[in-house]
Amino acid sequence: MKQTQLTGKTIVISGGSSGIGLALVKRLQQDNTVIVLGRDKAKLAQLETRGLVTFSLNIAEKTERQAFFHWLDEHYPNFDVLINNAGWSRPHQLAARQPDQTDEESCEDYELELRHNLEAHIGMTLNALPRLLKQPGALIINVTTGLVYNPKAANPFYCAAKAGLHSFTQSLREQLRTQDLQVVEVLPPLVDTPFHQNGLPATVRAISPQDVAQAILKGLQHNQHEIRVGLSKLAYLLGRIKPSLGFHLVNRQ
Repeated sequence: MKQTQLTGKTIVISGGSSGIGLALVKRLQQDNTVIVLGRDKAKLAQLETRGLVTFSLNIAEKTERQAFFHWLDEHYPNFDVLINNAGWSRPHQLAARQPDQTDEESCEDYELELRHNLEAHIGMTLNALPRLLKQPGALIINVTTGLVYNPKAANPFYCAAKAGLHSFTQSLREQLRTQDLQVVEVLPPLVDTPFHQNGLPATVRAISPQDVAQAILKGLQHNQHEIRVGLSKLAYLLGRIKPSLGFHLVNRQ
């Protein structure tokens, strides 16, 4: 099996204006056409000054996704790589719901996280599939988390959504096994970004986005379908051998 080389590709990446996404963009920009998706127009404008293509949208909105792919058909019909990287989360105390809260109020948080971390990526994938299947050597990369093996109780909605994306990715890969379209999952550990540092003790160590990007490209060169980065490798082993210990270690802080 030949190595996966990300050169000469037209790459669409969500969440590419910061964190892991930005680290990937910087590595991929030189040899590819990279289209960065996001909602922060100021950050997107900065990327445009570096010669990157950007598109402002909320990937959790169906109509905005459809508008983007219509634009993509017109401007970049040879699009052949989709990287579903965007994510959003915050801690939740499930027992803190007030008796007088309406069902709508109590559902708002989990619906937002499920939409942004699961449904949006499934929607992006379904829109991209008929286009990618026409391109030789196409690729889908879904970024989940090592927490799919041992969830963090403080982030129940995020972990549930990423576990769902992990399952979807496995099913998608199996369905496409005879097609010229690779499906790769990246499972990072805790990453040193404002997103992951939210509410964490100062003693918790995190890996840099640059190290994650390097691990992704190395994993692709070795044709890994599940690229487990850093402590996610340990989380995987514990999830198989001693799940209760893995869960304890993740939630002991």
